[in-house]
Amino acid sequence: MDKKNYIRIQGFEITQSGFPREAVPDSNILIYGSTGVEIYDNTIHHGENLCIKLHASLPSEQVKIVGNTISYCGYTTNGTQGIMI
Repeated sequence: MDKKNYIRIQGFEITQSGFPREAVPDSNILIYGSTGVEIYDNTIHHGENLCIKLHASLPSEQVKIVGNTISYCGYTTNGTQGIMI
């Protein structure tokens, strides 16, 4: 999410599984320069690298990540963090 404000993602299954490698970004959910983003009660799995990443070069504010089930992050890179803040 590039500079998107006041968005809620809730109750989804979010995965990169089944996509060609060249079409996959470095994380399932990438947030930067945003305000008021809420990630609630999702199942997030099989991320090429990170499952959720808050980008440091363009910080976000008021981000809530609550009640998600996160697994198999970095499944092609010998494992990595589920969430990087």
